[in-house]
Amino acid sequence: MPVFLIRVGKIKLTRFEHRKPLLAFTKLFTILDRLLDLKLSTLATKEDINHLREDYAALKEENRFLRSEIDSLKLVYEKSVKTIDEIDFRSRRNNLIFKDIKYSSTDDMVKVIGDFCQQDLKLNINTDFFQVTPWFNF
Repeated sequence: MPVFLIRVGKIKLTRFEHRKPLLAFTKLFTILDRLLDLKLSTLATKEDINHLREDYAALKEENRFLRSEIDSLKLVYEKSVKTIDEIDFRSRRNNLIFKDIKYSSTDDMVKVIGDFCQQDLKLNINTDFFQVTPWFNF
């Protein structure tokens, strides 16, 4: 009597197993079950997807919070820039620039500017609060 060898993928059924179909199907189902378990083990489970949803929701909330923080920092920055500009303009409002005034390096600059204001401009100015800085225009 000839020996039958039936191949289904990696499954080998001998003549004996061929005569007993239940044993052959059991072996086939065992192999298919292992193969299915192997394939399904790499898939994400419902629990994994729920964790991803939770992480996504947390990241979305954190992103919303960070955006609101950025918006509030932008407002603070804009207010600071305005305040700095106001202070700068206020500090410069009393600044005067005099050009073409003759002086020597040993002259008292406060006295030179004070004399110019009193004699040439006819202004009665108290020079006690003057801060004179030579400004060289190269």
